[in-house]
Amino acid sequence: MNNTISPKASLCLFFYNQQDFVDDAIEGALSQTYDDLEIILSDDHSIDDTLNRIKKKVSEYHGDKTIIINENQTNLGIVPHVNKVIYELSHGKYIFITGGDDVSLPNRVAD
Repeated sequence: MNNTISPKASLCLFFYNQQDFVDDAIEGALSQTYDDLEIILSDDHSIDDTLNRIKKKVSEYHGDKTIIINENQTNLGIVPHVNKVIYELSHGKYIFITGGDDVSLPNRVAD
């Protein structure tokens, strides 16, 4: 039996105008088998329905993963957006970064 505690990990998804990919990307994130995981869903002020789809998908989730939704009030662009999430919002010892159109397999964040 392994009695060690795994360090917290942060899986950060970055969205900008990716309404057609939100559901699959979030489902992949929520399917992660890693126990101490926070999932950060960050929208960079999309002008399509991305943010509403993120909120709807999260409202349907009833699992034990910590989910953080970030909504930028202006479009920051990729580097400032990533920096904001990593340095201001994430709490993980390990940080995994993925685009809003990427689908993660359940073992993306693994021991």
